[in-house]
Amino acid sequence: MSLPKFENLDSRITYYPLQLRRKLDHTLPVIELPQGFHFVFYQPGDRDAWIEIEKSAGEFSTYQEGLQAWQNYYGGHEDELTRRMIFVTADAESYPDSSNASYPAAGRKVATATAYYDNFGRDPYHDGWLHWVSVRKDFQGKGLSKPLILHTLDILRDDFKESYAQIPTQCTTWLAVKVYLDLGFLPMEESLKKDYMGWRIVKRLTDHPALAGIEAAPDEEVLSIREVTKNKKDYLDLLLLADEQEDMIDRYLERGTMFVKKEENTAVAECVVTDEGGGILEIQNLAVRPAYQGKGHGKAIIEYVADRYKGSYSVLQVGTGDSPLTVPFYQHCGFTIHHVIPNYIVDHYRQPIFEGGKQLKDKVYLWRKL
Repeated sequence: MSLPKFENLDSRITYYPLQLRRKLDHTLPVIELPQGFHFVFYQPGDRDAWIEIEKSAGEFSTYQEGLQAWQNYYGGHEDELTRRMIFVTADAESYPDSSNASYPAAGRKVATATAYYDNFGRDPYHDGWLHWVSVRKDFQGKGLSKPLILHTLDILRDDFKESYAQIPTQCTTWLAVKVYLDLGFLPMEESLKKDYMGWRIVKRLTDHPALAGIEAAPDEEVLSIREVTKNKKDYLDLLLLADEQEDMIDRYLERGTMFVKKEENTAVAECVVTDEGGGILEIQNLAVRPAYQGKGHGKAIIEYVADRYKGSYSVLQVGTGDSPLTVPFYQHCGFTIHHVIPNYIVDHYRQPIFEGGKQLKDKVYLWRKL
């Protein structure tokens, strides 16, 4: 098999947490921001700018997720952020399309990082921490990340007298890990022991010289989504999240092709597809474990299926209840409503099914061209 082209943050990569550390000495390189960009500190009222940057970079799917993360990490500490949280702002002429009216006046915040610490009390070294480094998607590739990281490390060293800095990250943000390695960060011993497979994945994706002693992971272990050919009922708890009646699942499970998405050793999502003839591939079952919902796993498995079967089928179809939650999700993934079967749910399921406060009655078919 061959690996697809991965994005900067890509949930198709098997997730493992990673931890890196670097000494804050005067060997830190100096890399200037490109012309038209400037550093500024956080000011009261900048919370939503931070959330917007993180959302654009793919860290959050919704504003509410960003708000919850802000509360977890910075709630009650906002007075410290005027010395710790850094933004990169862009002059108007630095925008990708400065004539676009959707871009506001000069000074828009386009990247951020924080010179922080472990506010959860887990770090026995009491190092400084490089926190939440992100660049808006439309400003990635413009040479902002390395100057931003180094500026933040300078603040940790010079303003807060830290001797070392740590960065918590994950192999799904493999390009960011490569940047940290480029800047002299190295895997922490504890991280190498606990999440060695994650470092093998980074070695496979980057072949970074700092990881010379690590064996690269095989391609099939890099991908978080894998086909299941045996013992499909081992994932019945996931299947029942999308189809509440086991005898209905039995109608398609064995004739279908099943894919499971994993994080570390946990199955977090699954999808079953069937050949319905006439060039139509149908999603019969798609489910994400509740604790992992809202993190892009469902969309990732759909994109994997669409990419795998492109050229073999003309249409990817899904039939689902008329749910105010599920139908918009599929529309967000590029599907459009094709037709509706009235009262299908009422006629074929023994118990009423509710989603989003609504009893489901009709079956809605949505199509996406492959």
